[in-house]
Amino acid sequence: MSPKLQIYEERGARLLSKNLWKTKCFKCIWANMENVEIQWDFDKNIKKYRFENFCYGPKACKFYKMGRPRSVPYKNRDSAIDDGYLDELCTEGRDEDD
Repeated sequence: MSPKLQIYEERGARLLSKNLWKTKCFKCIWANMENVEIQWDFDKNIKKYRFENFCYGPKACKFYKMGRPRSVPYKNRDSAIDDGYLDELCTEGRDEDD
């Protein structure tokens, strides 16, 4: 049985390699594919959506791999690249085994 949504929120997500999600991590309760909202046009409050893979499992998991950094596009602005910085922010309260 999967943990409650609140547990996932408390743990914080890390970007997960799409290839790993499809193979080794697919059956794991901590691996998820989620619809992510991107604030594409800040002036008109226009949003775009895409699917991304996340891991909520222990930081010490031997299978975890972030995969390639993802670009976040914005209208009339440079794209931002998430190279793992957000992973650290989202999971800073966890130990390696948590």
